[in-house]
Amino acid sequence: MSSGWIRLDKDLRGDPRVLALADWYMDALVQRLTEAIVKSVPDDPRRETLLQCVPDLIRDALAPSRVTLALGSLASLWMYADSYLLKGNSLNLPLEKLALLCDVPVEFLQHLPPEWMQSDPKGKATLPDYIDKNSLDSREVRRAKTRLRTKRYRARIAAVNPRGGKTTPKQPAAAQRVTLGASQCDAPPASTYQDLDQYQYLDQKKKTQECIHPVEIGDARDSHRDHENFEILKRAYPEFSGRQDWIIAERSALQRIELDGVTWGELHRSVERYAAYCAAGGVSGPQYVMTPGKFLSAPDRPWQQGWAPPPGKGEVRRDTNIKAGLDWLAQQDGKHER
Repeated sequence: MSSGWIRLDKDLRGDPRVLALADWYMDALVQRLTEAIVKSVPDDPRRETLLQCVPDLIRDALAPSRVTLALGSLASLWMYADSYLLKGNSLNLPLEKLALLCDVPVEFLQHLPPEWMQSDPKGKATLPDYIDKNSLDSREVRRAKTRLRTKRYRARIAAVNPRGGKTTPKQPAAAQRVTLGASQCDAPPASTYQDLDQYQYLDQKKKTQECIHPVEIGDARDSHRDHENFEILKRAYPEFSGRQDWIIAERSALQRIELDGVTWGELHRSVERYAAYCAAGGVSGPQYVMTPGKFLSAPDRPWQQGWAPPPGKGEVRRDTNIKAGLDWLAQQDGKHER
């Protein structure tokens, strides 16, 4: 899958191919700037002198940045290719249009070495072996993977709770009631699981065994009850400063429940643990308390961590005194042995 960065070898600055492109850039800029300056003074008697002096002056001014111009143009081309390259390393664009999209001169693309840029019989640009060299997926493959992930996600959600209370052949409206400890929750019959793979089955089973309220599988989630549970969580959350991201936090809490199988009870207990940790001096002030949005969505899953409170001042003083007493007794025992 295309990521937010591209591969750019650090040795390219001294690569002979890049240096050749830099020389071409220099020659092209010198020629265009010289022509523009000479055209601006058509009848000046110093025109011949300008034709002799101006190219050297331009070369001296642009010499330090000529390689940077070439590298920047290559990076612009490769950034575009990283997102839009098709199967067969083709961009499916003529060089003229590709130059406009990458904001580089078309002559620059024409001067690229054949191992970096070629044109197919239809005149479309191709980057030989670009996908294999950079371990990428083509645009078609990325789209196919996205469709597959979306299909699996929708199938998992539909198996747990179809929207609008509608039923499907895989999801009968009548649900079986099961009793788990002191709470009850609704579990779909075995026919619900028949077309799910192993991981989807385990995920579905976990959700039905950890629900905090009895909700009919054939019905939509009770948004009012969810909001009430979140308000309880909000009141228990420790004071924090900065951005008040409660909207993001509520959405993240629902994602934890619907996708991860976490219950409201577990979220409430995790917030109580974190609040106790903060109150015991685990953080030095409200500015260091995690925002609820981060607490409920961070990759390291703070809502599942223990948050054991740090020892208080009294405990530290007690442990210090005990250690000092034990050290003194050890010294006295040593003296008696002598």
